[in-house]
Amino acid sequence: GPPPAPTRPPPTPARAPPAASKCRVNGSVVELYICMDFEWTCDEGQDRQVHSEEGEIIEFSYAIYDARAGKVACEGQHYCKNLRTPITAFCSELTGITDEKLAGAGSLKDALRALEEALSKEDLAGR
Repeated sequence: GPPPAPTRPPPTPARAPPAASKCRVNGSVVELYICMDFEWTCDEGQDRQVHSEEGEIIEFSYAIYDARAGKVACEGQHYCKNLRTPITAFCSELTGITDEKLAGAGSLKDALRALEEALSKEDLAGR
């Protein structure tokens, strides 16, 4: 006889919306989570040009997760110009950041201002 007809898997059920955050801080429900990632100037070895306590932030990235909506509400990535310490060969190899990449970079203050602006957007403000 003929081969059996191929069967399809059952349809995937509609996904339920994510539950609201159950995390509380001082009695208040946490609705927004901010994940941040930093890269900073660095070096290695005995003759290092940058010691760990001297490193400067050269990349500031963030993602703001809205627990109520169950998604990332916004994200940003900003390069920050180094002012006191060099971008060493070790640092470039580790981070992928070069002097050329930072040539038009703003300051850390600019990056923090961008985060503050993101948090003050209508859908996030006051939460």
